[in-house]
Amino acid sequence: MASTRTPGITIDADGRRFIDKHYRGVRIGMRVGPVTQDQAEQRLQTEIPASISKSLNMLTRAPSFATVPRVTWHSRTTNAASRLSEYTYDS
Repeated sequence: MASTRTPGITIDADGRRFIDKHYRGVRIGMRVGPVTQDQAEQRLQTEIPASISKSLNMLTRAPSFATVPRVTWHSRTTNAASRLSEYTYDS
């Protein structure tokens, strides 16, 4: 595959173009086909906002990951502190 002047757009042996780009953590990948370089660049520019909005939309509809149980060391620390308070130190 040959690269082009735009990072993320490549050309295969048949002259078809592919978009394979990572933009701000979002992967954009598609077969564009036998189009010109300018058309492929224009398609990439229209796909960047669409991919980001699609990713954000999926994140807002996904179940919240905040429901994961809290770290258990907090309760262990509290229990250890209460056990330490049971001991008295004479000086």
